[in-house]
Amino acid sequence: MGSAEPMKEGRAALAEALRAATVMVSADDRIGTGFFVAPGQVLTCAHVVTAPGSEPPEHVVGHWGDREFKLVVTPSGFLQEHDLALLKVVGELDHPVACLAEQMEPGDELWAYGHPGGAYRQGDVIRSVYDGPSVNAEGVELLRVTEGRAIEGFSGGPVLNWRTGGVCGVLRRADAPPGGPPGARLIGAARIFEAVPELKPPSVPSPDRLPWFRLLDERQLAAGRWCHPSPRLRGYLEAAQLTAREHPYRLALANAPELGSVYLRQQASPVIRGQEAKGDGDDPAVEARPVRADLLLEGDRRCVFVVGGPGAGKSSLLRHLAETSAGRWLDGAGAPGVPVLVPAGALAADCPLPEALADGVTAALGARLADRRLAELFEDEPLPGVPWVVLVDGVDEILDPERRRRVLETVAFWRSRSSRYSFLVTTRPLPQGQLDRFREDGLPFYEIEPFSPDQLPEFAGKWFSALGMPDPDALVVSFLDRLALSRLNRLAEIPLIATMLCVVFANHEGRRLPPSRVGLYEEFVSLLMAKRHTQMNALERLQQRMKPYGTAAEQAVDTLLAGLRPLLDHIADQRLGGQGREALLDLAIAHVADLRPAHLPAGEWRNLVEEVLRLSGLVVERSGELEFFHQTILEYLAVCARETPADIVPEMNFGMILGRSSFALLRSAVLIERSPGQARDVAVALRDTGLAGMAFLAALVNDGVEFPDDVVDEVRSELEELSAGTDGGWSRRQSDALEALTLIDPDLGFAYWKRFATDGGLDHFERREAIRGLVRAGPGRAAAVLEPLALKWETPFPVQQAIVYELTVLSRRRSDELLARMALAEHIAGETRRWAAAGLLDRLDLPTRAEILGTIASGSVLPGSYRQWAAARLFAQDPPLGADALTAVAEDRTVPGPDRLSAVATMVGVFVHGLDLRPRAAELFAAIAFDPAVEASYRVKAARELMQLRGEPARRAFALVAADRYADGVSRARAAAALADFDAVQAIAALSEITADPASGADGRLEAALALAWLSRPRAANALLALAADRRVPEDDRAAAAHHLDWVDRSALPSALTAIAHDERIAGAHRTRAALRLSRLTPETGRLTLEALVTADAISAPDRLEIACRLAALDSPDAQAALASLSAERDLDGARRLHAALEAGTPDLLAALATDTSLDGMHRVRAAFELAATDRARGMAALAALSKDPTTDDARAESIRAEIANVKRARKNYFRSDEAIGEPPEVDLTGIISYRVLAARLLAFYDRKAAIDHLTALTSAPDEDVADQALTTLAKDFS
Repeated sequence: MGSAEPMKEGRAALAEALRAATVMVSADDRIGTGFFVAPGQVLTCAHVVTAPGSEPPEHVVGHWGDREFKLVVTPSGFLQEHDLALLKVVGELDHPVACLAEQMEPGDELWAYGHPGGAYRQGDVIRSVYDGPSVNAEGVELLRVTEGRAIEGFSGGPVLNWRTGGVCGVLRRADAPPGGPPGARLIGAARIFEAVPELKPPSVPSPDRLPWFRLLDERQLAAGRWCHPSPRLRGYLEAAQLTAREHPYRLALANAPELGSVYLRQQASPVIRGQEAKGDGDDPAVEARPVRADLLLEGDRRCVFVVGGPGAGKSSLLRHLAETSAGRWLDGAGAPGVPVLVPAGALAADCPLPEALADGVTAALGARLADRRLAELFEDEPLPGVPWVVLVDGVDEILDPERRRRVLETVAFWRSRSSRYSFLVTTRPLPQGQLDRFREDGLPFYEIEPFSPDQLPEFAGKWFSALGMPDPDALVVSFLDRLALSRLNRLAEIPLIATMLCVVFANHEGRRLPPSRVGLYEEFVSLLMAKRHTQMNALERLQQRMKPYGTAAEQAVDTLLAGLRPLLDHIADQRLGGQGREALLDLAIAHVADLRPAHLPAGEWRNLVEEVLRLSGLVVERSGELEFFHQTILEYLAVCARETPADIVPEMNFGMILGRSSFALLRSAVLIERSPGQARDVAVALRDTGLAGMAFLAALVNDGVEFPDDVVDEVRSELEELSAGTDGGWSRRQSDALEALTLIDPDLGFAYWKRFATDGGLDHFERREAIRGLVRAGPGRAAAVLEPLALKWETPFPVQQAIVYELTVLSRRRSDELLARMALAEHIAGETRRWAAAGLLDRLDLPTRAEILGTIASGSVLPGSYRQWAAARLFAQDPPLGADALTAVAEDRTVPGPDRLSAVATMVGVFVHGLDLRPRAAELFAAIAFDPAVEASYRVKAARELMQLRGEPARRAFALVAADRYADGVSRARAAAALADFDAVQAIAALSEITADPASGADGRLEAALALAWLSRPRAANALLALAADRRVPEDDRAAAAHHLDWVDRSALPSALTAIAHDERIAGAHRTRAALRLSRLTPETGRLTLEALVTADAISAPDRLEIACRLAALDSPDAQAALASLSAERDLDGARRLHAALEAGTPDLLAALATDTSLDGMHRVRAAFELAATDRARGMAALAALSKDPTTDDARAESIRAEIANVKRARKNYFRSDEAIGEPPEVDLTGIISYRVLAARLLAFYDRKAAIDHLTALTSAPDEDVADQALTTLAKDFS
């Protein structure tokens, strides 16, 4: 608990904020209070605006300080049933807002500000205490407060809860019960949120609420569940934001830029397996839609994987996400989660996740953290309903398979169990299906896309500016010209390669580019090492430091710096070769241990080696440990460390070729560069390996490796043959070959991708894959091919979608332009035009958007639903223009009724200043309601809407539909029922006419009769009785009419049931149900009816059994004969036949069933057992006979198990008499499948010795299953 002074200071600021947000409201002779609850909106009580039950005025007056302004009363904002009014400010007004919070506890201290009448009209306060909820006579819950006296004028004012720091309610009225303390009743914030959903609860951050949030202390933020960072969380976010701004490569250049100065947003495309992409949904290509990589965690995603090759920008993406989302929380805008950026290795620690995150973050943020107790912070959600977004960087960089598995298991565990954490995991592709479990669980996988042609110039310009180059724009032009002539042109789309190219180009006096990837890496490494030495006067500084330890120590500095490159190569190889868990510094110290002077302390030697490694420019500190600044640099240095064999061809083994990893490509490129005379042999060996080898060779060519032209031409020809295909279909092998062909010859590959992308004979998925390949083969040329294809009317919709998605990766501007052209193209299908327009709604400037929507809304050849959709969105953007478009749709009689009605409904209830649409809406509703071409159901709906605006035209419309014999009966009935709101006599007459009119149909007549029941029960009863007796009415409707008579007029029900039961044209089931119901209303009449039905051929045997059982209960003389007949009825299953015999209670019937071989064994045994209950001797004899009879076990196995289930259901549904059945024996018989064994076992209830004899005999049965069960039963029950 803090001291009193800070508490009072905080209260004073919050009280001033509430006062500043409070408004005086006046309406004619009424006074009250309101407050700004959102920009341009004032909340008050409805009774402040007008007297209860009265129509509200169009506007009231607000007074705020020395400002006076109009407050408009809108139909949607005037909520008289809640006694609330949300008023809209007319004109521009810069004002603060007060924030609502619904959390309340009895005893909370409250403070209100308002404008009462009298001497303190300009502002007064009330202090009160919350007692608890109360419910008035109308069932409305209000909040009761005491200790404060409210007077006229305080109504509508805000009430502040000091504990939560939020407005807990609106003061509704004073309350001073006789003999009780003065107080008041509040409309609570919870009820306000329910009545006005557009108001934001504490869990929704927004910039307009930020000033209020910043006044709350840590306890108030927690008590009110405000979605705003506490001081402790802000400290973490500020440190995380600063750290994330550092470029992940941390280049050792003096003028190395911050990430934000050179970062470009990239696109990410879903990684979709073939079968998944061929779904049958409405939007089959939606899964392939690319998204901005920094939006991957938008929505409710708990775990996302981002896969990319070396240098694709994965680490930069995570740092960008961490910086921007931390900044959004600090700025008050909010984000999907609070970022926690950690290296993947942090999750491999053997400790709870909060501790692992805390350790990883602390190592990265270091002294920037003011509070190191991060584990406590990470144990709970950072903000109410907001998760920690754990940004896991570089799973592939964990070389130890066990530690990598632990990281993935940690992610899998927490993403499925806790809403506190969500994950975005980056990795290169992992081997051996290590990510398959996540794919199988349906987690989204995205591949980060390379730079587009439009982005590379911008990226180069950012780098040249950050590096302080003179005239960076001219340098960009020169750079792009040189790059276009280089073999590295295609590789420049990779962010890491682009970075290296920019740095090398800017620092090379001749402004040239290396010829290959290996050459680029070598120049880049050399540049960094040379720059670092030059900039930092490394030799002089280190020698000065070692001078106190003698000449040997100074010479050791020279030796270390001279051997720095071999040292880096060695420790990189050691790290990559399996010693990944040993610290880089320890590996270096072990390698140079023999260079340490004898008199130099171990600690100083360690510091010296560490400083030398840092001087390389290739090593940085990350999470407290030295690491190479990028995994690709580690791989390149490791490759350089390895020896070159005399014959390099065997090094090109199949495992290396098939994996085609970045390391394998680097290793092969370095070997060929060191042994250029063996390039032909390598190329031939790769060619002869097949497609995998040729693809590997193509990747090396793409990396700038030199091979003999004749071998490359042969490989090109073979790849072209494979790419062309021979069977007319599309295969994975063909796609792989074409990708390899594109690497070795981009122009030829582009031509083949174009051929397949435009081939209408391929299915949608195959063409989408070809479109993607086309874009990657020629980013600068693909748009010229794809844009005309998208605008062709015959191009399938999924293919059009794929084109837009892939062009989005290339250029958002071009994809927007294409969408606009598609939306405006009249020859394209309406589905495509609507989809294109929808894709532009949040991407185009308002005038262009309005033009497109207006064109679609006025397109007479388009379906009405598309036109209505466009008009509605145009109305949201430009109300006057949109209202005209909606009117045009509503007036067009070629548009279907539902769309016309929706167009008008869009205008109703939306207030636009200076534009009253209610008169126009009334005319349009009337036009639809009186239009005979519109379906009657929509005419009724239109009339209902019209009734809210103009009563008399609505009454006439209802009467017209009710009398229209061409309209469907249900709509006529509903129209007639609606007339009751105007004239009950007219409604009764109309409904009576419909019930008697055969043209209304059975459902219409029934609907009318039910509506009539609320106005005139006698007439309704007569109508239902007539329906039940009318043989022209379908039997289901006749039965329904009789059913409804049960509540409308039960006295008429027997007559209706009798008519149905005796009507031979009605199905037996309906007749049976009617007769059974009749027997319960009038037993004698019902008995006679049932006796007539029990022998009727039209009644099914199961229904006759139910009738016979009911007759037995009524003591009918016909019951016994009917039951006896049914027990012998072969059309009945065994359960029902047994049921009939049991109901009859005659031993002879049970005896007959026990010997009936047409009956299955189980029911024969059951009949014998039941027989023994009434005639012991006969029953025992029957059981003994069944145990000996092999036919008892016929048709056993699965059919018997199914029959057991049927018997259980039969007993539940049909066995009415517990007395006849008796209690089941208290012994477990479920394991006995053989009915012969079962018969012998049941015999034990009457004669134990006989049962043992029969079971013993069965142990020698030819059927082994029977013998085994007999033995088991003897051992279990008789041992």
